[in-house]
Amino acid sequence: MKSFIKNIGKYLVAILKILIRKKDKILISCHDYQDYSGNSRFLYEYLSKYSDMDIYWFTNNSKVKRYLKSKSFKYISHKNIFKAIKIMLETKIVINSGDAYVDIFSIFEESSVYKISLTHGFGPKTDFLRLDQNSIKRIHKFDYINFPSKYSIENNATKLYRLSRSKIISYGYPKNDSLFKKNESEMLHKDRFIIKNLFPDMDITNSTVILYTPTWRNYKSDIPFFCMPDYSHKMFSDLLDDKDILFICSPHPINRPNKPFFDQFKTKSNEKTISNNKTMHESFNHNRFVTSYNDQTLIDVNNLMHEADILLNDYSTTSIDYCITGKPQVFCLPDHEIYKKHVVLNKNYIEMLPGNWCEDFETFQKIIDEIIMNKDKYIQKYDNNIKRYLSMYYDVKNQNSSEKIKLFLLGLLKNK
Repeated sequence: MKSFIKNIGKYLVAILKILIRKKDKILISCHDYQDYSGNSRFLYEYLSKYSDMDIYWFTNNSKVKRYLKSKSFKYISHKNIFKAIKIMLETKIVINSGDAYVDIFSIFEESSVYKISLTHGFGPKTDFLRLDQNSIKRIHKFDYINFPSKYSIENNATKLYRLSRSKIISYGYPKNDSLFKKNESEMLHKDRFIIKNLFPDMDITNSTVILYTPTWRNYKSDIPFFCMPDYSHKMFSDLLDDKDILFICSPHPINRPNKPFFDQFKTKSNEKTISNNKTMHESFNHNRFVTSYNDQTLIDVNNLMHEADILLNDYSTTSIDYCITGKPQVFCLPDHEIYKKHVVLNKNYIEMLPGNWCEDFETFQKIIDEIIMNKDKYIQKYDNNIKRYLSMYYDVKNQNSSEKIKLFLLGLLKNK
C-alpha cells in the first residue's frame, strides 16, 4: 500500500513540476524533523533576520512551530502536505546538517535543485569512520558538503567519503559564530538567561555550571556518568551542594535514555533501580540537576556553551566547539574499553584530550576541585592540546560562517 501511494505521489508531482515554476526559495532542516538545533538552526535564523532570501524551515514539532510563528519565521511540515509540496517544488536550494536532506516524493532528485550539507562536526571519533556503501552514497547525493578544516577535508572528505574537490566547501560552522565573539560571550555568561530559566528557584550568582554532552553509542548504554562504578546519588548530590554546582545533562537524541532512567532524579527519597543494577535508598537534590532535550526545550547546546563554566564530555565533537571558548573540559570515560571496540580511535586519544579524564566518580570530584580552585592553571595545562584540536578539526580563521554561506547561496541562486 505504501509503495502504491508513493508511486501515485511521484506521478502527481511529475505533473505539478510542469505547472509550478522554480523560485528563489531555500529549504533548511535539521538532521531530525523534531529538533531545532545545530548549524541548520543558526544559519536559518541568520538568513531569516539578515537577508531578503525566501527561507523555510521543515519541522514536525509543534513547539518549534509555535516558536517560529512567534518570530514570524516561515516553515513547512508534513501536517500541511499540500503546502509543503508546493514550497518544495518552488525550492532551488535544500540544506541539511546531516547526511540526508528532507524530501517528499523525490521532488529534489533532480539537477535543478542544489543540495547542501553543512555537516555537524568532526573530531577524533570521526578520524577512522567505518563507512558502508549506503553511507557514502547518501553523502554523494549532495552537491556541496561543508568541512571545517584542512584536516577534515583531506581525511574525511577526500579519503573516507571519496568526494571530488568540486563538492567540497569550507566555510566553518554557523553554530560557532557567536563563540568567537568574546565580549558577547562574556555578557551572555554574566546574564545567564538560559540557566536562570532552567533553574528558576536557584540563586545562580556564584554557581559553577557543568554542561554534560555525552555522545551516542551504537551499543546498549545508559548515560555513562551515572554508570561509573563508585557513583551514588548521595555523593553526586553532596558534590553539587558543597561546591554550588548546577548540572545540565544534554543527552544525544539517538541514545536518549528511556523515561524510567531519569525518573530516579525526580524524587528526593525513593527506592530506585539504576543502570548498574544497584538499588538506591538515598536522597538526591534534584534542584541542581536538569536534563535538556532540544525537541522539548528548544535550547541549543552551543548557546549553553556561553553560560557554562565546564564542559563534561566523552567522545562528542562538542569538545571541538568548546575549545573555541577556552574554558575547562573534563572527559567521562567509564566505558572507554567498550567504546574502542565499536569506534576506532587514535592510539594517543587519551594523551591528546584538551582536558583531564575520569572513569570513576572519585577522580571526577578531584578534577572538579582542581578546576574550581584554579581554573586558569587547569586551562593552561591543556593549552597545547586545545590548540592541536582546533588546528586539526576547526579552522579558527573561518569566522562569520553564516555570512560566508549567505554569499555562497546568493551566488548559487544567481547561477540558477
